[in-house]
Amino acid sequence: AHIATTSSLAGFLGFPKQTSYCLTKAAVKGLNEALYAEYKHQNIHVTSIHPGAISTNIFNVAVEHSVDQKASRQFFDKVQKFAMPADKAANIIVKAVEKRKMRIRVGMDSVLTDIAKRLMPVAMHKILAKVYKKQAG
Repeated sequence: AHIATTSSLAGFLGFPKQTSYCLTKAAVKGLNEALYAEYKHQNIHVTSIHPGAISTNIFNVAVEHSVDQKASRQFFDKVQKFAMPADKAANIIVKAVEKRKMRIRVGMDSVLTDIAKRLMPVAMHKILAKVYKKQAG
């Protein structure tokens, strides 16, 4: 048996104006870590999937439901430029599940976010705060 759930790169690092999203993705990450420990001895495998930007319709849906649609559109237009095609992401995820990996980071943005957070756990938040302050005007 195998349990695979989707978290996000936002499960590694809290982003301004994305509070509830980051909260749920960090919770999924913690859930997977607990399930892995609980079920490994029963031959039930757990994979936590942490995608970065993937080219799907979620960007349009997020903009539609955003309080500041103009700002959201500008942000997602930038992200879309480096978003991974969905079929490529799916292939990476399937291979990771087949190999029974505990965790998979999908996309260079996910990998780099995870590494940066590990190397600079406090500095990353200071950087995000400065960027947010600058953007907020």
